[in-house]
Amino acid sequence: MIFFIVYVGLEISVMNFLPAILVNQVEAATFLATLSVTIFWGAMVVGRLAAGYLAEWMQYARYLILCCTGTVVFIAILGLATSLWLSYVLIVLIGLMMAGVFGIAIVYATTLLPGSTDKITSILIASGGAGGIFFPLITGSLMDHATTTTVAFVLAGLSILMIVIILIARNYQKQLV
Repeated sequence: MIFFIVYVGLEISVMNFLPAILVNQVEAATFLATLSVTIFWGAMVVGRLAAGYLAEWMQYARYLILCCTGTVVFIAILGLATSLWLSYVLIVLIGLMMAGVFGIAIVYATTLLPGSTDKITSILIASGGAGGIFFPLITGSLMDHATTTTVAFVLAGLSILMIVIILIARNYQKQLV
């Protein structure tokens, strides 16, 4: 549940605050800053086309760890970017990294706890909804009181928390075998 609270909160925060980050970080014009959301979602769509295949090929936990690690790195670098074009490239990479995380994490959770797909999926989606409400409030407050670099590092830190949760789940999975 914590993974989904954090993931959805992170996704919603990234998506909603990208324009503000670009305005503050690289002094982007409003049009160019808001274009970042379209770029992010375009990358998410493209990434989702390959996510299922990649996750099965790599194994679910490894795929999730790789995607969350990429998210950490690219969000942290976004917080240091000084160029609009570099920011756009990083936003594409963030979108690609985050694209399959939600769906693959649900599949992974249901494989860890077989026989309760309906309950698990409902609880995890509801948890994600809570994170989607809670974390943007925190992110917005942080945007008002800290630098965009600090905000980016906090968001990257959330991805680190997701990696820790996946490692715990993978350890649990190994104990079942």
